[in-house]
Amino acid sequence: MRIAELRNHPFLLLILKDGENEGYFSPELVHKIKQQLVDMSLRIASDNLSIIYADQINKGCEIVLGIANLGLLELSDNNADKAKEIIKTQGIVYCFRAGWAKYAQLKKVSASFFESVSISSYAVGINDTADIRSCITS
Repeated sequence: MRIAELRNHPFLLLILKDGENEGYFSPELVHKIKQQLVDMSLRIASDNLSIIYADQINKGCEIVLGIANLGLLELSDNNADKAKEIIKTQGIVYCFRAGWAKYAQLKKVSASFFESVSISSYAVGINDTADIRSCITS
């Protein structure tokens, strides 16, 4: 994976794409994973949002993708090969559950801390490579 891809796409989607391209994930497994992601998104939207509006369904998709991504990152320790193995053997629902547990753990730390993080100081511009340069020089 290239650094530019890592910055612009969730880890989970990159792992699914790489696993499919490498033949590590069968087409049937990829279809099953996509279906599970859709089902979880609709469930989140129907339980917590409104499935009448498309933007609410999109929000459900974003929540599921973010939580599953967080879980996969936590379980795999950011290792792509380990992530593929986890998805293949444990499944995407396992990643979602791990992500939800991590979210609950982080939420307990300090809700006020997350409110104090300024989006302008947190977000990195699309052409800003300062974070990458600092990794190289360290």
